[in-house]
Amino acid sequence: MPDRDCGIVEVRRIDRAPVEPRGRLLWQDRLVRARIGTLRAGLADHRIRRIHLSFAGFSLAEHATWWATLVYAFDRGGVGGAGRLAVVSLVAAMLFAPFAAWSGDRFRPDRALLAGYLVQAVVAAAAAAAMYVDVPWLAYTAAVVLVCTVSMS
Repeated sequence: MPDRDCGIVEVRRIDRAPVEPRGRLLWQDRLVRARIGTLRAGLADHRIRRIHLSFAGFSLAEHATWWATLVYAFDRGGVGGAGRLAVVSLVAAMLFAPFAAWSGDRFRPDRALLAGYLVQAVVAAAAAAAMYVDVPWLAYTAAVVLVCTVSMS
């Protein structure tokens, strides 16, 4: 039997990077401390804190609607059904995005955003109701419209 490589790898000691003397912070530590300081300053202002909490709530709701619609489509049509819904939703949002951007430029941004959020709430309720009573075509249509309205925010 010929000699074969047994897969044994030679392990060499890798020298560590030199450690700075005690009392001096490494550049990573300074960077982390600076970011924590920025976060503290942002959270200290109640207006900025409210904006962060609003965005966190919006992000949570957006991800929850994606999961709900994709799980519903998966239950009805398997992987293919979920994939088709995702592709149709994203292509529709891509085509709708320029009009959403136009509305933000044409009208007051705060009012355009409020209108977008109100439409999202109505369409999300319609999608949830359609899923609850098991009307797939209406649930899919509402899901696509919901993804389009998310591009307004």
